[in-house]
Amino acid sequence: MKKLIINETKSIKQSLFKLERNKEKCLVAVNKKNYFSGTINDGDIRRAITKGANVESNIKKYLQKKPFFLTLEKFKKMKSNQLQKLLEIKRNFENIDIIPILNNKKQVVKIITSSLLNSQSKTTSNKLNEVPLVIMAGGKGTRLKPFTNFFPKALMPFSNVTAADFIINHFRKYGIKDIIFSINYKKNLVKSYFETQNNIDFIEEKKPLGTVGSLSLIKDKKFENLIVINCDSMITANISKLFEYHKNKKKDLTLAVTSQKLTLPYGACFLDKKTHKFQSIIEKPSTTHLVNIGLYIFKKNIINLIPKNKKFDIGDLINLAKKKKKKIGVFPVSAENWIDIGNLGKN
Repeated sequence: MKKLIINETKSIKQSLFKLERNKEKCLVAVNKKNYFSGTINDGDIRRAITKGANVESNIKKYLQKKPFFLTLEKFKKMKSNQLQKLLEIKRNFENIDIIPILNNKKQVVKIITSSLLNSQSKTTSNKLNEVPLVIMAGGKGTRLKPFTNFFPKALMPFSNVTAADFIINHFRKYGIKDIIFSINYKKNLVKSYFETQNNIDFIEEKKPLGTVGSLSLIKDKKFENLIVINCDSMITANISKLFEYHKNKKKDLTLAVTSQKLTLPYGACFLDKKTHKFQSIIEKPSTTHLVNIGLYIFKKNIINLIPKNKKFDIGDLINLAKKKKKKIGVFPVSAENWIDIGNLGKN
């Protein structure tokens, strides 16, 4: 039960990190005296972040203050099949994954979860069996020089395996079977390393086609949704929750993002807008941004927007999708669950 309880003074960042380590999509919040404060789910956090909330802020103002719960007295009178049916109804119609059980002091004594049913993560994993994963491994890996003078970035060592192995191993946990490599630079090394493994295919660029241009080469393949990841993005986020969001919200394109704090290493001077006279100075100011982490889910209709045999970047695709009024979603993940190995070459 402890893994589903969070103190209301914890930050958005901490709650997101805890959510990603649970099958359920919701946490129960308590105050300093362990009295029930409310609930917070991944949707509440996504809405807060996309509206500009600071990830270091505590979650108290973003809680659902009047969520559904059962009293301990009522819970004791219910049979197991009644609880299962109740939770199934709440989950299907109100997107509620847990039911807190409270005593007469409004303390949480038990939490009923979706594990009483067929777990949501298992259902989603079964759906993921039909979703191909494309690993974009055609780039030259300029940021990783001098390593990439000799090897493609997909074979960069990371956590005792190659970068591509790390990605494949993580996605296999969620039921992904079919892996497609998009290759160009030092393509023969990638092919020779992976071609003997099961369910791995390759698409080859004859010339550099930008960050997503090569996806036009798989238009003829049968799929409803396609997961795409950059081979220098080491991600340990919950893929089931990402896919569930994409499907349930009926998005055409979903981007995984994370919140990053950027600090200017200098003192910033501010001038009066009218007189241009000195107004103030702030040492090393910082700003927080949602950054693209190189993980996407595309519906087939988005792939069809990519022109053949033409350089086309992810920014081009997103802007075109927006122009075509496609439904674009943003799914925040915890910064602790993402490493950009391209930046490792700078250290």
